Amino acid sequence: MYQIVEKEQERTGQWRVRVIASPSEALFLWFDIEPTQEAVDQAVDKQLQQQALQNPTVETVILKCSAWQMRKALNATGLRDAIEYAVANSGDQSVKDGWEYATEFSRYDPFVVQFGVAMGKTESEMDALFTLAMSL
Repeated sequence: MYQIVEKEQERTGQWRVRVIASPSEALFLWFDIEPTQEAVDQAVDKQLQQQALQNPTVETVILKCSAWQMRKALNATGLRDAIEYAVANSGDQSVKDGWEYATEFSRYDPFVVQFGVAMGKTESEMDALFTLAMSL
């Protein structure tokens, strides 16, 4: 079962769904009718199989950084206080422990996706944050 992180109907009537396919990859899928979880899972499996057949040697860029790099990037972008506040007020000890004790962050980790969505960040903004963090 793949995690659906965004599902909305576009002006054309099609449904656009963003799915976490793996810890390092998200996919966008389009459907003519509002999809069920089962339909999304089947579509993701099919797309991943097609990608593997078409590009067997393509390397995936993994957006992953150390906790120190992420904190420096958040400082540089002015987002650190907002994240610290959100974590402290989450009411979830697992979130607090993850923020305090994680040694690295992966772009498509559910924790990271959750906070990106909560802060209203776009996919490209989140990618840019990780790219910056990886350069520090």
